[in-house]
Amino acid sequence: MSVVLYNRYMDYEIIVEKLYKLSDEKYRVFSKSLANTPLIVIGVRIPKIKELAKELKKENLNRFVFAQYLEADIFYGLWVNQQKINDLEKLIKLEEALSKASSWPITDTIICNTKFKDLDLVFSYYIKWTKESDNEFLCRSGYLLYMKYFSKNKGSIQGFLKNITESKYYYVNMMVARTLATVAISFENEIFEYLKNSNNISIIKKYTIRKINESFRINNCAKMKFLSIK
Repeated sequence: MSVVLYNRYMDYEIIVEKLYKLSDEKYRVFSKSLANTPLIVIGVRIPKIKELAKELKKENLNRFVFAQYLEADIFYGLWVNQQKINDLEKLIKLEEALSKASSWPITDTIICNTKFKDLDLVFSYYIKWTKESDNEFLCRSGYLLYMKYFSKNKGSIQGFLKNITESKYYYVNMMVARTLATVAISFENEIFEYLKNSNNISIIKKYTIRKINESFRINNCAKMKFLSIK
């Protein structure tokens, strides 16, 4: 295990105070409407949260409080991504945060800013998290891991497609659809055949075709082909 030397514990209230100093009221109103979250929205843009995470990367956040402020939860994930620890340690810390997430901006910002090297380990966590069917945002994070690290990996496609199940949660189904649409950019035929022959994922199928039709990275001919799927 990596050894990380921290300063004393940093009080959660100090982090929240620092975030409020970076807030923008107009952005807060916009972000609150977009995030659809039960958390308090402070109104801090992501680049500023990244800067704060980098500034405080040597602080000890082991007493962090989750699920109160949207930007604080995002900050924690970005802080973890700044730590000089191995991929397993990062994934363990991120799992704690993501399992308590209650909004898609938390999961998506955190996962999109990861930089993992051990792809076998990442793949195992994608499988692990997507099996958490009762945890909406941890499950969403699993599919986002796949999209970020494996969407151009042909060898993983069949396993990915077999792993898909329709969820009772909107934000999981939307991420599966987004991932399928992303994979379709590189592997159009595989995703077309999968959607054409899948009758038990009607919601995901509908969302995926919509995402493909909205994509600027998929040509019109391919879009027409996908739109023909019943």
